[in-house]
Amino acid sequence: MPPSVLSAIASRCHFDLANATAEYTRAVRQLPGYSLAAIAEEELHRTAYDSLDLMMRLLAGEDVAEQLGARSDSIGRRRAQQGIALDSLARAVRMDFRFLWGVLRDEAHADEVVPLAEEVATIWDVVELHTSRVQTAYIAELSEVNRELERERGSLLRRLVAGEANDPAQLEHIAAMFGFPLDGRFRVAVANPRFSRQFRQALGRLRARPDMQAFDGVELAILDDAALSSHDRELLQQAPAGISPAVEGLGRVAVAWSIARRLAELVDTPDAAATLGSHWQHLVDEGLGPAAVAFRDERLAQLRALPAGRRALLLEGVHAYMRTGSIAETAERLFVHRNTVLKRLNAFTVLTGLDPSVPNDAATIRLLLGGIE
Repeated sequence: MPPSVLSAIASRCHFDLANATAEYTRAVRQLPGYSLAAIAEEELHRTAYDSLDLMMRLLAGEDVAEQLGARSDSIGRRRAQQGIALDSLARAVRMDFRFLWGVLRDEAHADEVVPLAEEVATIWDVVELHTSRVQTAYIAELSEVNRELERERGSLLRRLVAGEANDPAQLEHIAAMFGFPLDGRFRVAVANPRFSRQFRQALGRLRARPDMQAFDGVELAILDDAALSSHDRELLQQAPAGISPAVEGLGRVAVAWSIARRLAELVDTPDAAATLGSHWQHLVDEGLGPAAVAFRDERLAQLRALPAGRRALLLEGVHAYMRTGSIAETAERLFVHRNTVLKRLNAFTVLTGLDPSVPNDAATIRLLLGGIE
């Protein structure tokens, strides 16, 4: 920078920036995000002093552009790590101009005031150079952090659905990372690859707004069952995906994943899901294994919650009816009125969603009742 009134004034005052730094630090603390930020007062003061000092030395004609650039980069990355919003950071950095100008103006002799004012653009250019470097470094650091976060999320998802996250501490970390309740109920929706676009569209309409992930080359979403509205559940039935039954606890998501993935292979239209309720017969020949347990747990959860005596009466009525197919004959065998039989069958349907008088439901009931007494 050629010798000028500005450089002459800057060379006289860059050693005495203590007061300006203290005022700057107090002003920055008033900005949104800075008042509660985890930035130690000493760090904030040192950063402010170093920045003002380097800019003043640059204005004085010293060759410190590289040092200022390094300081700018350091500030941008550090504030990104500390969670300061970019707009608040930019406002804080641009405040440097006000304090630099104040120090220069106070130092200027009477005959230097007008020439100094004519060089105000130079001061602003230095501050903008600093601001630009800070913002660029901030964005670079944030992008790097986000990439690392996505890598970590992908790794954790892989461990969860592969059944490798069995340690309680790992499950707590996964719950925190994805915002899941640790002891909640979960479903997994897995896209049929032929209908990936329709799958994303269908899940995008859910009020629950689940995050869509990818694992082993297929798209999936882990759904917090409690967050699904009745409207969401209807929309899920129209998604071209395998939808698992609800499982208890984050640790059982791997079971739900394996079921949903197999069901996804059975999806043959872009507007209908495959569930155990609709497609269990396709899986019988393969041996249902954990799928049967999960489906039984889901459908019979409310029935199991009944007092043992009440549950036994309902099951007795269902078993008797399914052996005869006749309300009258069932009532005769159980020595009760036919209305009592009807009430028990209706109560069973309300609790399980399965009607013993419907042939398809009756087949499903026979499959399930072997797992409950």
